[in-house]
Amino acid sequence: MTQHRDDSSQLGSMNEIDAALYPGTDLLRSPDFRRSACDEDFQSALEARMLVDTAIGIVMGKHDCDRDRALTYLQSTARTFDVTVLELARGLVSASGRR
Repeated sequence: MTQHRDDSSQLGSMNEIDAALYPGTDLLRSPDFRRSACDEDFQSALEARMLVDTAIGIVMGKHDCDRDRALTYLQSTARTFDVTVLELARGLVSASGRR
């Protein structure tokens, strides 16, 4: 059986290799960067949720229906026009002059 020598000490750590091959990797690993990216994702999700909720309210008022039926209506309409519910909601809210 052949034994292989561990030459990892000569190669440097994986972090050093990553930093050399991919400039900016250290930035991606920083807690501040990750927190900022997470905050941006959270903010985007919140804004999307607010748009969809506003669109649901518009449909509820226009069609005199409950929240579940309004969401089902938005989902069905989005499928019909091959768009996402968010895209449909954005257009509906914009057209209604709200927001």
